[in-house]
Amino acid sequence: MALTTSVKSAIRVIEVLELFEKTREPCSLKEIIDHLQYPQSSTTILLKNLVSIGYLNYDRQRRKYFPTLRLARLGGWVPTALFGNGRVFDVMNDLGKITGDYIGLGTQNDVYLQYIKNVQSTYPVHFVIPEGSMRLLTQSAGGWMLLAALDERKADYTIRRANIAADRAEDRVNVSEIMAMLPRIREQGYAYAENRPFVGAATLCVPLPIRVQGQPVVMSVGGLVDRIRPRKNELVRLLKRSAESVTGEGDPPDLSMMPGGDSPPTGLSTAGAGADAGVGAGVAGQADSASSQHDRLARSWFNALSRYGERDGLSAGRH
Repeated sequence: MALTTSVKSAIRVIEVLELFEKTREPCSLKEIIDHLQYPQSSTTILLKNLVSIGYLNYDRQRRKYFPTLRLARLGGWVPTALFGNGRVFDVMNDLGKITGDYIGLGTQNDVYLQYIKNVQSTYPVHFVIPEGSMRLLTQSAGGWMLLAALDERKADYTIRRANIAADRAEDRVNVSEIMAMLPRIREQGYAYAENRPFVGAATLCVPLPIRVQGQPVVMSVGGLVDRIRPRKNELVRLLKRSAESVTGEGDPPDLSMMPGGDSPPTGLSTAGAGADAGVGAGVAGQADSASSQHDRLARSWFNALSRYGERDGLSAGRH
């Protein structure tokens, strides 16, 4: 029983700290209890302990808690340890500015794709995927790309294990169908999925020439299917070129060649879509009507993207 209580307390510490990552503002005891549905007595003790060891600051006048720099230092070294000089983050930010869409980094964690770094979309209507959340490898383009990095025997074994780990019957896949997709994904160098992991969403994914703790890493661009599908070829070219630049072997995306400087395109599609609450993801923003001016701007952006690919000797036929 003591062990169970200790484990529960440890989990609550993490959940409190993650709450601040989401709110990014001071929280009162009541706000923390309301968000996390903890008992007041144990939450009071937990917060006092975090204050006493220097991870939370307590403003007695406002009666609110907020993380200290000690907490920031606790994990501040991790990105450098995993990604070196951080060039991959610069590439992600540039992609986000160019496309306006969600940009994500993912890696394999057992039978799951784990989202380790995200740049959220700037469109009025978009999907939100929390960093650190996980999804079965069989349920997204990123997962398929990671499965394609495995040999046939290991891929088959991993898909079967993912089916065993699936909590919902609809998340169990036909092993033969997934295995049949992998050779084409390897050949074309990217994976594409529609209505996965969300209805109404589309995702493109390419492998990166880096590893994190020995695991392959993939980079994705995603958004509403009405936005992604018409631009698929251009986005594939841009993703592949960006992946090359992560190690310094290629040039990073050039924002200066895009119309409008470094401002992302405005939203064109307002089609809503359902969200999967299983990983805390949802649809953010409100519908914004598309105008002819938006259409002209988007066309000019992606005409420039096409020229970008042609400049580097890339063509749709080579994907």
